[in-house]
Amino acid sequence: MLDLYDTRHDGSIRQLERLLEILADKRANLERQLEDIRVMQRELDQVEERCKGALGELRAAEQGH
Repeated sequence: MLDLYDTRHDGSIRQLERLLEILADKRANLERQLEDIRVMQRELDQVEERCKGALGELRAAEQGH
């Protein structure tokens, strides 16, 4: 994408403004994706902890018999 805009050759003001808009949009999309990933990681952590807890209880019950 960045190769399309060569700022070394005196690109027009509109081209540079458009590039800044594109960069801002891409940055905003990445920030949203990053937050989605963080939410998913927290959810996975919670499920993992519940799974480990249940597994520990089952193992303890098996050893108790």
